Amino acid sequence: MELRALRYFVEVVRQQSFTVAAEQMFVTQPTISKMVKSLEDEIGSPLLLRDGRQMVLTDAGRIVYQRGQEVLAAHAQLQAELNDLDALGRGELPIGIPPMGGSLFTPAIATFRQRYPKIELKLFEQGSRAIGTALINGELELGGVLQPVDPHNIDVLPRSRASCCGSSRASARVGTTCARCRSRSLRTNRSCSRAKASRSMTSC
Repeated sequence: MELRALRYFVEVVRQQSFTVAAEQMFVTQPTISKMVKSLEDEIGSPLLLRDGRQMVLTDAGRIVYQRGQEVLAAHAQLQAELNDLDALGRGELPIGIPPMGGSLFTPAIATFRQRYPKIELKLFEQGSRAIGTALINGELELGGVLQPVDPHNIDVLPRSRASCCGSSRASARVGTTCARCRSRSLRTNRSCSRAKASRSMTSC
């Protein structure tokens, strides 16, 4: 089953019109009609019936429409995840490390560099309070801070979830407990926390 034919069929059902669906998909109406017909031929059953100006789904059509939406959503999610993976191939990651805390982050940093060699880590040694402020202001992507942290600004991750240094985005935020932004992720050897309002920080 061709993904393009499935996409065209779903759009026709949504728009209740071959003409409007063609406009939305930036193709000609004959192209839409041909692809829907090929889908029906492949399935061996009609998917749409015309009732005046309305299009009525057959039993097979309802199944194809419902499952087709799931397939298209899964494909979009797959593409998004692959794009995220590609984005990790390059960039830079500013990290705040508290004084005397370098040894705590060394294993995580080494793992991260091995996993993402093209991402440049920029390390800044600052006090816990300064790191927290920098994380919230967006000046750092990840930072180590001492607990307690303000729960209104920081989401703390369980220490067990910060066992290795890696990220699902090219940017994340670090500190002495580990803190990170809600929309980014990075794991370290310390307990991690994410900065609400798109900032992150780590704490002990």
